Amino acid sequence: MLKTIILAVILSYSIPVVLSGQQNLVPNPNFGERIKNDCDPNYFNYFIEDYTTHWSSRIGLGANYTQEECINEIYPSAPLAKKDSSYIYHFFHFDFDIPWLCCPRTYSQVRLKELLKPGINYYLEYYILPRRYYFPLSHLGIWFTDTLIFEGRKEPPYSDLLILEPHLEVDTLSGGPEWSRINHCFNIEEELDVMVVGVFRTNEFLMEQFPEYENYFVADMMYDAFYLIEVEDELE
Repeated sequence: MLKTIILAVILSYSIPVVLSGQQNLVPNPNFGERIKNDCDPNYFNYFIEDYTTHWSSRIGLGANYTQEECINEIYPSAPLAKKDSSYIYHFFHFDFDIPWLCCPRTYSQVRLKELLKPGINYYLEYYILPRRYYFPLSHLGIWFTDTLIFEGRKEPPYSDLLILEPHLEVDTLSGGPEWSRINHCFNIEEELDVMVVGVFRTNEFLMEQFPEYENYFVADMMYDAFYLIEVEDELE
């Protein structure tokens, strides 16, 4: 525990130096590499695997891709990307009054450039912008695994939620008009090379923390600029 705290403090003063000298283990971190370059009017309904490289959806509704020069043709007030001109978004929704619509969750996944290995310290940062929500967002997480899995129907009735203990988690994120930087220092216990992003807690768990969710909740969570690097125990 002490090592983690010291590392976090050192990183807080050294991040610009560290980031400039290490390979980012996340391919296409800003979602600028695209499979399609045309602005189809329905492009925002494409899942990320249909529109951009390396990333894909896992279970549920399917993570979506947004490219500014396309979406601004339809929604001029759409948020700008944190980096470059692209980002992905996750849809999180439950409404118990309509059981067959309940409760889509979006997960995205990417195979890293290298295996994450035990005994090595890693630093991860990314940016998130909550949109279209009514209450604070809870338990946004990152889970590492060894397998890319394409599963689940992406239309009602939705597949079972991916419920597990994520490796990294943000307890609560209050929304605002600006992108928020999320960062973690961590290590793992086995070799893993797939990163999965989403909300991994049960609806019951979330409602215990936020009773306001009980009847209706909806949010779009924008993600951009993932950066994952290996760091030393002590940094100069």
